[in-house]
Amino acid sequence: MNKKWVFLGLWFLCVVVFSIGQLLAPPEYYLIPNNPWGNLFGASVVLGIIFFVLAVISFAKDFLNRKKECNRVSEKNAKYDFSIKRVFSRVVLTGVVGIIFGVAMFPFLQDASGLLYEQRAAIGGQNIVKMVVLWGIFTLIVSLYAFWKKHFRMVSISLIICWIIGISFLLIVNMYGANSYRCNKANPYSMPSEFNRALDLISQRTGVDSFGSNTILQTIFNFRNCLDIQYASNDNGEVEAYFEWPPEKSQSNLQDLKIIVNPSYKNFDDLTLATLLSHEIDHVGQYINEVVTKESISCYEKEAKAFTAQHAFFLSLNQEEQRSIYARLRDDTGKNPAIATFLLTEEMGNDATQACAELQKKNNLSNEQMIKCAWEGLENKLLEDLQKDPYYQRQCLER
Repeated sequence: MNKKWVFLGLWFLCVVVFSIGQLLAPPEYYLIPNNPWGNLFGASVVLGIIFFVLAVISFAKDFLNRKKECNRVSEKNAKYDFSIKRVFSRVVLTGVVGIIFGVAMFPFLQDASGLLYEQRAAIGGQNIVKMVVLWGIFTLIVSLYAFWKKHFRMVSISLIICWIIGISFLLIVNMYGANSYRCNKANPYSMPSEFNRALDLISQRTGVDSFGSNTILQTIFNFRNCLDIQYASNDNGEVEAYFEWPPEKSQSNLQDLKIIVNPSYKNFDDLTLATLLSHEIDHVGQYINEVVTKESISCYEKEAKAFTAQHAFFLSLNQEEQRSIYARLRDDTGKNPAIATFLLTEEMGNDATQACAELQKKNNLSNEQMIKCAWEGLENKLLEDLQKDPYYQRQCLER
């Protein structure tokens, strides 16, 4: 067997091993002692590059030998002409066909304009896969015609080479992105439309799209496609909503961040739902940070931070909207201690702001320091009250 086909076969074997390994490897394979999966991927990539280069060299040698033979044949064999002019014309034609392929792909690709970076990245990854598959299909059609009619075979071979390069690029991208901490879903979970409207309200009122960079809200909305918010099957009368903390902190669990909402909220307005969800999605952000940083905080601290985030969203609303939410939630105060705690948050926040304003006068604090002091004071007051609350004592004991 010719060496070029042996090298090409070995390269293809490396690609198959790498691809199957990516499907079978656990999400955090690099944490396994001695990292056997990483060694497998590294070896298959290095060997694949070597075999691919050897195959290209072998094909190039064969090409040059055939070119020498073609130079000796008669004029009737001009179809095997490998002159610079002919090669250049075929390269240009390959480019034209490639542009046609690209235009033909547009209807199959998903638009990601107007979305956050991580959402665009997920859709972009899906689009790359579609492009590689479509390129292969289009190339197959052109190749069948070229080799059947024995015309433009050089163009067909060039398109096949481009397709192989595309597959290699896709595999490399997937290798480096296999363990990245991001939402890999190009499309969001199907959930009641009021939850999507509530999330839009949170994003709009807090300005996460405009100046939310490096905040926990930005992190949460980067994972928006992985948020799975659903109503509970029945009203248990105890919990208004909760985030289902996954038992393990792993990249795979980031792909389904489930929030369960009491069905009694089906008749609530979008602003009230948004206020409710602002608390729960902060828990989502806390979990994402735990997975990424491998560090965690206490149950009481998580709740204090979530109530603080909920209050921050509440303050982004106008006074009429705030009065509407207060009136709606006061009717359900006895239903859940979380509602009572939220209703007291404004009073705690005012006390913290007043205390920090006095400190500002005494210690000549800047406005930024004063604002930071007020938010930290509110969070500390919430933490103190939650640790004394029997409801949260029981809840944190169960976690």
